[in-house]
Amino acid sequence: IVSMLQYRIVSRFTVKKRNEDGSLVVEQKIEWAKLLQADELTKPTVAGTIERMPGTTFKLELSPKMDVTKFEGVMADPKATAFGGGLGMQMTSLLDRDGWKELAQATFFQMDQPLKLGAKWSKPMTHNWGSLGSWSGRVHYVYAVRQANLHKIAYGLQLKYKVPAGGAVGLMKITGATFQPQQAEGAIFFDSVKGKVTHAEERFRVKGVINANLLGQNTMIEIEEDQSFLIRIHDKLDAVK
Repeated sequence: IVSMLQYRIVSRFTVKKRNEDGSLVVEQKIEWAKLLQADELTKPTVAGTIERMPGTTFKLELSPKMDVTKFEGVMADPKATAFGGGLGMQMTSLLDRDGWKELAQATFFQMDQPLKLGAKWSKPMTHNWGSLGSWSGRVHYVYAVRQANLHKIAYGLQLKYKVPAGGAVGLMKITGATFQPQQAEGAIFFDSVKGKVTHAEERFRVKGVINANLLGQNTMIEIEEDQSFLIRIHDKLDAVK
């Protein structure tokens, strides 16, 4: 089953507290959300959730180096929907907690190294995938290109998958899984005059197999997920929707 889903979200970030060491407490509020594209099977499971997103708030804590150290808020859970008289099942999900955290990390990104072409550095990262397991590894950055005051920092994710300890999505119990990234990379565009990110993009494509139990029947489900993210940071919300 091939599913297509595209949506746009506009958020406002407000600094609520600036500590003496430069660390921040920030509120992220979803101001606007719209479903742009969905296939007929996916649309009923996500349309209502996306419509209810405006007004949702998250709390972020950032270190003096602008690393997101804490992210709090309520996210939509994945949904599993049976169809065809129980002959098939589709699982759909929106951004999970660590997905939101990683988008915030890209938004507040700051250069750890001097602005020198070819500079390389890395940071550890983890991503909890809920019932499907988790990822851990490192993000490798390289300062790639400069055009006037705009600097491109390319990055790649070096990740290792950890199988789930058990869990469920709806009536489907996850008993095991294996996944392998096919593509995990992105780019951040940093304005050195303004001292902040202007936009960022990422693509994460993964293949795997889930071992699941549905209504007492064990089955293997092949999954390929292809996610693309595009972030644009504006000084004001005017005309960005």
